[in-house]
Amino acid sequence: MQKRIVAFIFLVIIAAMAMGELSPNKAGFSPMENRYLAVMPGASWRTIRTGEWMDDLETYMADHVLLRDQWIRIKNTLERFSGRSQIDSVCFAEEDRLIQAQNVSLDQLSTNMQAIGQWVRNLPEDLPVSFLMAPTSSWIYQDQLPPYTMTYDPQQASEAVRQALPERVTLVNPYEVLYEHRDEAIYFKSDHHWTMRGASYAFTQLAAALHLEVDPFAYEEQKMGTDFRGSVYSQAPVFGYPGEDVWVYQTPGLKATWEAEGAGGTLLMEERFAEKDQYTAFLGGNYGVTHIMNPEASREEAVLVLKDSYANILMPFLAEQYQNIYMVDLRYYREDLSAFMEKQAIEQVICIYNLDFLCTDQNFVWLNFLGGKEAVQ
Repeated sequence: MQKRIVAFIFLVIIAAMAMGELSPNKAGFSPMENRYLAVMPGASWRTIRTGEWMDDLETYMADHVLLRDQWIRIKNTLERFSGRSQIDSVCFAEEDRLIQAQNVSLDQLSTNMQAIGQWVRNLPEDLPVSFLMAPTSSWIYQDQLPPYTMTYDPQQASEAVRQALPERVTLVNPYEVLYEHRDEAIYFKSDHHWTMRGASYAFTQLAAALHLEVDPFAYEEQKMGTDFRGSVYSQAPVFGYPGEDVWVYQTPGLKATWEAEGAGGTLLMEERFAEKDQYTAFLGGNYGVTHIMNPEASREEAVLVLKDSYANILMPFLAEQYQNIYMVDLRYYREDLSAFMEKQAIEQVICIYNLDFLCTDQNFVWLNFLGGKEAVQ
């Protein structure tokens, strides 16, 4: 009888999982992984013959396993109990800090910096260019990584950035000031981004380079989000991991407005603090072109900001100073950048990129192509 009960329970589990796989009402987006899940692939003679359909079907089945998020948590939690301090690229450091270790060569960094240098040299000579290189938490807390962690050398990478930039570019590297304040909440513990406090320390140095007289710490710091578990946690979720609070400096720049691809609002979208990815409360996420407007700002010159997502949380400070800021994210932009700059009468260029992004992204090549893919020879 006992064997029959065990067999029956096993069959029920198998049947439930099969029903879950075949259910047409599957979630198209995974908040845990912050990505869209695979859709059921359509079959054709060609895709069946080449094996493409089976590969796509396997991906679909893996994405839609019943209770998939819970199984992943169970697996990772067991690995943590076994003594593992690293799961895939996620390192479990002190004080519940999760650090993403990028095991990459610096070849992509060299390619990217060549593209950036070439683009800068083609700009008008009187156009000021600044470059904020944002350190990541893996650099600031490098001593907390597990022994023998495979990752690139951030000091070597930052020196390569410095050497590759043309002399006309003002390089801002806030590593020292961030390291000095590493005991403060300058990076999210579960996300790869810096906090608004960390961005504030970096902005003080960028402001000095831009000759702006501002003090981001003069404003009240207010708790806006709670129980936040970010992008690094999503790569290695475990049971019992504590969420964290999200604090925001109440700078007047938060009231500036933005628009991009039919979306828009103020720079702080408070409703996003109720979602899993609370970092999107700053500017709603990433778009090809985002226009930030603040008619009350004192500086009238239009600014172009080439950026990754590290820039989003820093924008309220810049928006307080400039009436028009155009943010361009090369991951989603395939137009003629030179024509865009001429149309918007750009008088200042600021690049804001984190070091990991410079070492891994493959979209900087578009800087030197006019009109996007059609211009590639």
